[in-house]
Amino acid sequence: MSGIHMGYWKIRGLGELVRLTLNYLQVDYEDEQFETPEQWFPTKFSRGIPFPNLPFLVDGDHKQTETAAIVEYLCAKYNPELLGKTPEERGTVSMLRNVIMEANGKIRGLCYSQDTKEAVIKQAVESLTPIHDFMEGKKWLIGDTFTYVDLCMLENHEFLDALTDGAIFDTFPRFKTHWDDVKALPQIKAYKTGPRFNKELMFNGGPAQVNFKARDTAY
Repeated sequence: MSGIHMGYWKIRGLGELVRLTLNYLQVDYEDEQFETPEQWFPTKFSRGIPFPNLPFLVDGDHKQTETAAIVEYLCAKYNPELLGKTPEERGTVSMLRNVIMEANGKIRGLCYSQDTKEAVIKQAVESLTPIHDFMEGKKWLIGDTFTYVDLCMLENHEFLDALTDGAIFDTFPRFKTHWDDVKALPQIKAYKTGPRFNKELMFNGGPAQVNFKARDTAY
């Protein structure tokens, strides 16, 4: 197989960050989306992918899984500055990657384990306040340098917007400013308004008790 091929469920979930990264990098790719477990599991172990899981990435002979590792591979190959320009920036990016993923795990986990938006909103405020505080005085998440963790936060912003009908930005005004700045980037604008982006995709998977798609006003 030549070229880049990614696979994930037909939802946003963890896969949307990979899609965002590929589109920001302006790399052509095939996006294989699985609508049912029956489409994925019979082929899971026959694709030659180590530690097979979703999302996965195939780039020629290179095959891998794990969302953050996939994104970091793409950045390293096509635009290493997205990982940070200095050891200090790269360290900060790695730190924030883990902080964001931990926060997302708590927030999205509640979408599957209980059925009220209020509980998800409460967890979001608790988990994301330290990140909002960290952004004080910064244009991008780590400062003056745009990195892939800004793309991580873009997906968070759109989730929060849909979860609260935009009301959460009264609590997190820096997130709203950051969202507007990222949305204005030419690569992101082209993706969000182009044929690649499917605004009908739900944020979470079928078993989620709290689930929704992005608001039309998000774009």
